Amino acid sequence: PVPDAGTGHRNPAPWHHDAMPGSPAISFITTCKGRLQHLMQSLPAMAAQPGTETIVVDYDCPDGSAEWVGANFPAVRVVRVQNQPIFSAARARNLGAAAATAPWLCFVDADTLLHPDFAASVLAVAAPGFYCQCVHGRRALAGSVVLPQAAFALLQGYDEVLEGWGGEDRDLYHRLEGLGLRQLELPAHLLDTIQHGIDLRTRFHRLRDPMDAWLINRMYLEIKHGMLALTGEDPPTEIRQHIHAEIEAEVFAAQAASRVQA
Repeated sequence: PVPDAGTGHRNPAPWHHDAMPGSPAISFITTCKGRLQHLMQSLPAMAAQPGTETIVVDYDCPDGSAEWVGANFPAVRVVRVQNQPIFSAARARNLGAAAATAPWLCFVDADTLLHPDFAASVLAVAAPGFYCQCVHGRRALAGSVVLPQAAFALLQGYDEVLEGWGGEDRDLYHRLEGLGLRQLELPAHLLDTIQHGIDLRTRFHRLRDPMDAWLINRMYLEIKHGMLALTGEDPPTEIRQHIHAEIEAEVFAAQAASRVQA
């Protein structure tokens, strides 16, 4: 048993259930907004993993990723999001997870390349009480994760208050470990990444400077995790939105004051 996220009480339900015969064991979820060239390279390996399903979230992608997926990989399911010029990785992943049917979820970015044996290797070692990563010091792969769908649902997914580059994956892992799940590191050869510049990571963000976004999100998470430790539950969304907005205002005010003094 592991602790319940909201109450701190022991919860006897395991964070795992077996797939029904003939149903997928892992749901791969990837998002695309302006990354169709990467998706063209990464999706074939995702879609070819045996015993799995693949979901692509077209988050108002200007490249027409939904149309390309439908024409070339009709078995891949597409979630379309329209009229969203600002990209939210957290919301995009949550929408993909809502369409998933497998007991294990695997979040990978469009620039992530899977080894042909990825799913088989995961299923050989995945067990209740664990979530799986394959980072080995490679920062670009820090957001790639396999985790029990039941634990993800209990946590209500990624925190959509977070904006810009960085933080949503760190927050999710912190909360998974708060449930009692432990990290299992998969062999390094199972994942690789397509190299590209930071500009592609921030092109559709409101906070375009990745260091600004990381600083604001990091300060927000320190407060959020502190409140979680004290109360045993996340603050309501409205309070978290207010905290994030206040931190952003203070950071930009401090930067402006520093420029004036210089």
